[in-house]
Amino acid sequence: MVAGPLTRALILAAGRGSRLGRLTESAPKALMEIAGDSLIARLVRQCVAAGVDRVDVVDGHEGKQIERALADVSHPVTVDFIRNADYATTNNIVSLGLGLRHLRDRHRGDLLLIECDVVLEDSVLPRLVAHPAIDLAVVSPFRVGMDGTVVRLDGEHVRELITTARQGPFFSHVDTYKTVNIYKLSHGLWSSKLLRLVDWYADEISSSAYYENAIGMIAYASGDALASMIIEPETWHEVDDPND
Repeated sequence: MVAGPLTRALILAAGRGSRLGRLTESAPKALMEIAGDSLIARLVRQCVAAGVDRVDVVDGHEGKQIERALADVSHPVTVDFIRNADYATTNNIVSLGLGLRHLRDRHRGDLLLIECDVVLEDSVLPRLVAHPAIDLAVVSPFRVGMDGTVVRLDGEHVRELITTARQGPFFSHVDTYKTVNIYKLSHGLWSSKLLRLVDWYADEISSSAYYENAIGMIAYASGDALASMIIEPETWHEVDDPND
């Protein structure tokens, strides 16, 4: 089973990747190479293989390099770019808002939301697209060494998203799953509930927040709003620092 003709992917690639130090001083994290492919070119290729017919990229730091690099890669899919001019002073909640507003009047179908620093096995996105749930978070059993937002599940559904800011020194990761930073979202969720919450949170709470705060509000308010797809830790990796 592959994606329907209206399925699009939104890739967030605006950040500086400052934790990678010199590796991203003059080039964006999205262009770091893994096994001969840049992170973002690999993701675009995997989106195409999953049946996605259009990809939108929110860029910022050295964004022109990303645009030139993808223009030089042969792929049977249209790629559009949205610039986050405030990438240096905001977080990915602003990038997501820009991307969703760009898509609101252009797209009426499902959306794959993907962060550019994720390395996946080729099987993950086709499995995500084929999953029967219409709103879905990809998660992975927590392992020592992982960092970032985690979730707790209630059966197959996400009950709670817990960002790093809420993980104090005595926080227990027992029964938690790491977010893989990939979501499948129905048009009804991303174009209405999520966009409104993202804009409100960035305006009223903090533009330096992570978009998981907004997704977490949706999951918490309705216990069955967001299903989960569990993948094994060996099938993915997040590139955050030189050790990765």
